[in-house]
Amino acid sequence: MTARVALVGRPGAGKTSLAAALKARDGHWLQLTMARPLYAAQAALFDRMGVPHHELGQDGELLSFLGGHIRQRDPQALTRRVIERADWLQALSSERSVVISDARPVDLDELRYAGFTVVLVRAPEELRLARLQARDDLTENPDSAGVELKAQEPTADLYVDTAGSLADLEASAETLLRDLPAAPYPAQAEAVALKELGRTLYREASAAITGVYRPSRHQLGCAMLGDDGELATGVHVEAEVGRASTCAENGALAQTIARGAKPVAMMTVRHPRPEETRDVEIMPPCGLCRELLCGYGPDAMVWLPSGQARLKDLLLHRYVGTKWRNNG
Repeated sequence: MTARVALVGRPGAGKTSLAAALKARDGHWLQLTMARPLYAAQAALFDRMGVPHHELGQDGELLSFLGGHIRQRDPQALTRRVIERADWLQALSSERSVVISDARPVDLDELRYAGFTVVLVRAPEELRLARLQARDDLTENPDSAGVELKAQEPTADLYVDTAGSLADLEASAETLLRDLPAAPYPAQAEAVALKELGRTLYREASAAITGVYRPSRHQLGCAMLGDDGELATGVHVEAEVGRASTCAENGALAQTIARGAKPVAMMTVRHPRPEETRDVEIMPPCGLCRELLCGYGPDAMVWLPSGQARLKDLLLHRYVGTKWRNNG
């Protein structure tokens, strides 16, 4: 069964914990967060200022300002982005289910239209506040844009209470899985999503190499989608000693792994030489890259000049060693 779930509830209700429990119960579940761009902007800003923040909680005031400003310019920007990524991930595999762990009431109509089941997550007020305090946020969210859940609860399709223990939460996840309606991803929507993903990968890979292209130095670019819905890019780096060179796919893979994600789709492109009159063109990954990438995402879809293929199908007789036998 495949499903789409949007969790909504007041801060501290346990949405993230429930999403984690869903993933633990069924390995086909992937978790997306609507506020992912806001968290990235927060981290980048603190890093630029040299302020340590990695072990601290959220800066609610900053996130509220960023989210509110974006919604004023485009009310559906965050919603549209997360739906797009859910479409990509489910189009790549008919077995994947997606849970959004931080939906807001203002987003629910759009999410329902995109096929998401809305689940309201609730907890007793005392417990909810205790969870918020334990999170040790830098500042509280003032909700200046009015997007957080207030006293009136939104209408939901299903309800989950998270007042119990971890074992109770796991049981709630199991009950939710049982009650969720099946939502197979339409074939027509799958084709549209894959086409749009291909365009995005081409655009990102082309931009990565076009900005730094130098003949015999940097010629290839790669764009990679992780199972967290985020994109990474890499460029080919040539060395005077050939074996020291690195492929564009290596850089994209390293970024993907550093986020804790696994590759699910990728595209490599070649920038034309100055004397060539052609556009940036799609290229298949080389043999070394196929060996490397198969160790991390054998089912990843690869865009080729003639279409798409699964990575494992490009390396039919892959070398299988023993050094990963005990460490995955």
